[in-house]
Amino acid sequence: MASLRKIKFLRQIALLKDMDNTLLALLADIMILKRVDRDNYLCKEGESANECFIIGHGSIDIFTGKGKAEQYLTTIGPCSVVGEVSLIDGQKRSASIKCKTDVSVFVLKRDDFNQMLHSGNKASMKLLDN
Repeated sequence: MASLRKIKFLRQIALLKDMDNTLLALLADIMILKRVDRDNYLCKEGESANECFIIGHGSIDIFTGKGKAEQYLTTIGPCSVVGEVSLIDGQKRSASIKCKTDVSVFVLKRDDFNQMLHSGNKASMKLLDN
């Protein structure tokens, strides 16, 4: 069962703010909390994209390219969702995500999302609506 604390956090996310508590609890139950140290990557451009991330604590840098061709795109922090397109399109990552600080993220795997979607679960439909 999802903790009330996790549900309250998910309620702060713009993408999920209008979702009812039952659906939020279901989503919270399948998401995995992952901690990543500063200067480590959540994912790299060109890798298989099998999950999306919701930043719980800390900040991440998003960029494309490598070496001299690297291009900084943005920095995002808590309550931001990144990689959600990977739940739908199955394409390779279009950018790299590097932790600017120590980060806690909630991970939603594509297989879990697809299982919710195929069962007709309203939480997955709500994510698609956004």
